[in-house]
Amino acid sequence: MDQICNILGDRYAMFYHTGMSIQELCPMQTIRNSIATVNAYMKQHGRNLSVWEFGLQDEISRLVNVNWIYQKLPHEPIKKPILVYKQDTKYHVICGDTRLMALSLCSDPPLVSVVITTLCELADNFSDWIPITSDEELIGHLDLDPGSAAIYYTPATVDKNYAVSWLEIGDNSTATHLHDINQKLNMMQQYLDKQPDDFEFSMSWAKQPIEWSR
Repeated sequence: MDQICNILGDRYAMFYHTGMSIQELCPMQTIRNSIATVNAYMKQHGRNLSVWEFGLQDEISRLVNVNWIYQKLPHEPIKKPILVYKQDTKYHVICGDTRLMALSLCSDPPLVSVVITTLCELADNFSDWIPITSDEELIGHLDLDPGSAAIYYTPATVDKNYAVSWLEIGDNSTATHLHDINQKLNMMQQYLDKQPDDFEFSMSWAKQPIEWSR
């Protein structure tokens, strides 16, 4: 089944932007706020990540992703688009904050590809974007391998003016990316166990070359 057709139905339209500045996007979370949140929780609850609340486990595991993506950027540019919705003339990120965190560490961040879904009656607002009507079209624009590429999504609730609340697109080249939160927690736990008692995360830490042990 074509996932894009299934996503859109008769109510929604999808559009693709080949490259936007990260300054044009409004993320739900930033790397600076994520670091501050994790440092505060680590001071209060210690470094045994197995007893952390799930939301904070997710936040500290995200830091593994940010560092890992940043290190790979010179030879592995980000292909996955940022999923957004538009409200009050602004583009709000639904899915892709972690990628934006890594890109924000760059002195000259590259442009990012963006996907948006919208109600059909609002489609005229995106006349300068590329319309997407099928899996094949989106996969082609992202330069993914059509033989191994797959699209997964979570539908948005009916009260939203967009179709999806989560979108994952990848092929064989992205199969080794860090997706499993338990794996990332184990990697971070091994890292923290080797750090001094006064260790804290920082913006400069996020750029450090770290050998993450799986």
